[in-house]
Amino acid sequence: MRWKLGSFYFNANSNVLNKQEQEVLLEPKVADLLRYLCQNPQRAISRDELIEHVWLGHVVSDSAINRIVVKLRKALEDNGKIKRFVVTVPKVGYKLAVAAELLSAQPKPEEESLVDKNMPEREQSKNVKLPYVIVCLLSAFVFLLFITQRAEEPPTYSDAKVSPLLRLSTTQSQGAMSTDQRYLAFSAPNSLGNHQLHIQDNHNNLTHVVSPDDGNAHMPYWSDDGRHIFYAFYGKQDCEIHQLDIFESEVSKPKVIYQCADRQVRSVIHLPEEQKLLFVERVEAYAPWQVFSISLNSMTKRKVAQPIPIGKGNYYLDRDRKTNRILLLHEPTPSISQVFEMNIADSTYHSLVKLPYKVNSALWAYDLNSIVHPGEHPSFDLVATEITTGQQQVLYSDSRRIRDLNRINNGRDYLFTSYILNRDIQLDGEISVLSNSSVMDYLPAISNDGKLLAFISKRSGYSKLWLQQIGTNQLRSIELLDRGRLFYQLSWSFDDKRLLANTDKGIVIYDIEQLGVHKVIDLANTVAAVGWYSDEQIHYSEWQMQGWQANILDLNTSQHLPMDKTSAFVLANKIEGKMQYVYFDQNFAAKWQGNSVEISVCADVLRRYRVSWQFHNNLIYCRNTEKNAILAIDVEGRVTSMYHADYIPHHFSVSDEHWATWHISSYVSDLIRTNFNDGS
Repeated sequence: MRWKLGSFYFNANSNVLNKQEQEVLLEPKVADLLRYLCQNPQRAISRDELIEHVWLGHVVSDSAINRIVVKLRKALEDNGKIKRFVVTVPKVGYKLAVAAELLSAQPKPEEESLVDKNMPEREQSKNVKLPYVIVCLLSAFVFLLFITQRAEEPPTYSDAKVSPLLRLSTTQSQGAMSTDQRYLAFSAPNSLGNHQLHIQDNHNNLTHVVSPDDGNAHMPYWSDDGRHIFYAFYGKQDCEIHQLDIFESEVSKPKVIYQCADRQVRSVIHLPEEQKLLFVERVEAYAPWQVFSISLNSMTKRKVAQPIPIGKGNYYLDRDRKTNRILLLHEPTPSISQVFEMNIADSTYHSLVKLPYKVNSALWAYDLNSIVHPGEHPSFDLVATEITTGQQQVLYSDSRRIRDLNRINNGRDYLFTSYILNRDIQLDGEISVLSNSSVMDYLPAISNDGKLLAFISKRSGYSKLWLQQIGTNQLRSIELLDRGRLFYQLSWSFDDKRLLANTDKGIVIYDIEQLGVHKVIDLANTVAAVGWYSDEQIHYSEWQMQGWQANILDLNTSQHLPMDKTSAFVLANKIEGKMQYVYFDQNFAAKWQGNSVEISVCADVLRRYRVSWQFHNNLIYCRNTEKNAILAIDVEGRVTSMYHADYIPHHFSVSDEHWATWHISSYVSDLIRTNFNDGS
């Protein structure tokens, strides 16, 4: 069997690795490892799996595996700080980051001899002449074709390399390069924790902090001439679009172009011919995003022609600077992104391609025949999707996650944010070693009897449900058929036999006793505030144009029933066989057994598609950010401070004996650029 990996050819029959004129005979175990990686490309492979299939179940140490990986990387010239072929997946194992193309059985001339060495010499000479003549003629034809077409070919994405744009001790994100590549704009945190806009002058390596320090600057966009930059600014009370003017390294003070709803504007781009800004905005959190324009001359705002905004709506814009073509990301159904092209002058739009998953950003490729975007959640890959066929090619695979794409104006390269976020679960105020890894562990949910801790972890390279028996070393997991889900909430059934999960692709109900999936419920839109309404009913809330609508789903009949319009969200609790409910109206005011609940002591009700309160054992629990505490409220309205920590996040879980939260233990973020081969 023979594979092509970037510019390398690997013959698994002879253990030979070729690159142009270079040939390396791999050691048997190194070849076995490469063979298995080629059979499972672009997939995280655990060390246990490697031991089973490469070492055939023999007991080997981690250092032995590491030595073979080092030898393979050396053979693949994969010795840089950022690996291009064999990448380490933290707490999992390794992954072959490039596509492995299985070639036909017929050997290539440069890899195998054209003649049988056992034939007599005269027979060899007869058989050699004709093939070599054919090869020479074909080579001449290919060379002429290459010379005539090379100028029109798009850049090659094989043998991709990347490098950091900055070497700062702090985190950086949302990079944007001016068209002449002199200036790099990016966001970085200050001592107050706010993300300010920085502009680095690449001529003198001086960096200017240019946005106010009392808010967060996001999504910078350069004008085509490099003299202006536009960005979104979120202050404590303000949401604005700012403009900065740059001349000979001098940066003006921010000018407010537009005032928007609270943190509800994003994806700002500049149209130089029309002297307009395009941006996406929504009236409030969870409402669909819509596209608007604002004239920089008259400051008039108008809604532009666009697909009907449903779900997340029309949420991201990109512009090709040479042709002025506008790209739009639209969510037609949950967890799916559809790419449109918008024509602002004609007030028209048309669909280009539908992606098989949801992405948060996308760009025109330089050839305009493809769309470049992050891979499926959790987005370790940089991917190009061809518009006409939908065929996808992995341009680069990272051991960290990828977001915030942008172009470098050289006709082939891109920049992006490469980041890794580690969240740790705290059980009863202490870090739980068993339920934590070096990556994200989050959404802790304690069973009603206090015996099991459920949580979501990315320790397998994707989000998966894990179960810990509290007080023991027992840890189990439940697999889903699809691995790209984004989890919002976990909720135990009242008898602890089932667990409900709200995700971006719908609702999943797990069978805890059988350690399997009981049911997957697909919904038309992403829903919020999901939980158990009774033993065989669940409740969920869906955003509609007038506000939130609470619904009940019967699991036996699959019937969806809307609740009273005054009910936006519900919390349910079962005590001694009887159901009790807390109802929230559109203004988040709560009622329990007909009495109003004092909510001024509690933080936000709704965060990231889940109600941040909990109803358990005849008590309502909420968090108080001033005291960094979890409060308990009884039916008489009495408030008790129950649990304290240095920081109480917007998600927590309580039972009679235990409480759980999570916190961010580490966050690393860098600006990375590709260095694709230009064909020279």
